[in-house]
Amino acid sequence: MITKTKTKPPVEETVIAEAPAPQLPAVVVQQERKPRMPAQPRPATYPPKIAKAIVAITKAIGRIQKEGYNDFQKYRYTRWEDIAEKLSPLLAEHGLIIIQNEQTRHLIEENDKGSTLSIVYDFTLVNEDGDVWPSSDWTALARLRDQKGVTDDKAASKCHTQAEKNFVIKLFKIVSDEGYDDGDHHATAPKKDLRPVYQAFQDEMDAVAKEAIEHGEPSSFYDWANRNKDRLKTYPKDWQGIITDRYNDWKVRIAAALEQTVEDEPQQNEPEFADAARSAPGSAAAAAKETSPPAAAAAPSLEDMARAEAKRGPDALRAFFNKRNAQEKAQLRKIEADLVALYPQPEGR
Repeated sequence: MITKTKTKPPVEETVIAEAPAPQLPAVVVQQERKPRMPAQPRPATYPPKIAKAIVAITKAIGRIQKEGYNDFQKYRYTRWEDIAEKLSPLLAEHGLIIIQNEQTRHLIEENDKGSTLSIVYDFTLVNEDGDVWPSSDWTALARLRDQKGVTDDKAASKCHTQAEKNFVIKLFKIVSDEGYDDGDHHATAPKKDLRPVYQAFQDEMDAVAKEAIEHGEPSSFYDWANRNKDRLKTYPKDWQGIITDRYNDWKVRIAAALEQTVEDEPQQNEPEFADAARSAPGSAAAAAKETSPPAAAAAPSLEDMARAEAKRGPDALRAFFNKRNAQEKAQLRKIEADLVALYPQPEGR
């Protein structure tokens, strides 16, 4: 007898593949924090010589004018170079050294809109005798990458400067002089306090203009004016008008010395002096506009009008000259000596 054995059909085994490793987002690993220098416990007392120097510098540094201006966000700020200009001599006078060491750096707010660099610094003061002030940490931030993916290669340098600036402002209690109405860029600080910096601005302009004439490079004068256009906004409006007139006068003198017309200058270097300054109360342009006589039935010649303006003073003549075209200016330069002789003389001369 034959016995049939039933066989089960083969069962397919399902092979489960191993899952791939998850794609984790990038992780920023912070640098290991460096030990403070010197690595010593915080002293019970502070070095008296350094404390005395800090107090002396705090008393001597005074107020610092906000000469920086952010055109995009419309606010004024104290520039680091202005702080350093007053602080560095005082540090040397009192034998202090500020030591800045980077401790850690990492990225924050890293997303599709960019990233921000954060750096922690350690600050220590050392005097000329080797005494050490207890160290303190300061954090600085700077935009590293914007939403377009553009990286700022100066982000670390900006952090370095920002941290040092904030540290010394807090340490020496540096006060920034607001003194402005942000609505009209009108300086409200007393003029007696602004007089030295205003005079320094004019002296600097004169020196750069004379050097441009001497070396035959008018563009250096226009470049200087463009770099210092924000400084103009820090002075009272009537002073802005005076400085603008002085700038225009130098343009004419440089053009005459180099035998070119003012229109020949590179317009892209023209400083963006405030339009309000050109018509500010007290400026020669405003005075000429307010006092210019109405046109007569028979118009006087160009030379007659120039002589009339010269009798009223150099500012009036300068404003008149700046309104002329290139051909008229060339005509007036030929009689410049005659016009200057017509200036009103002070009493007693």
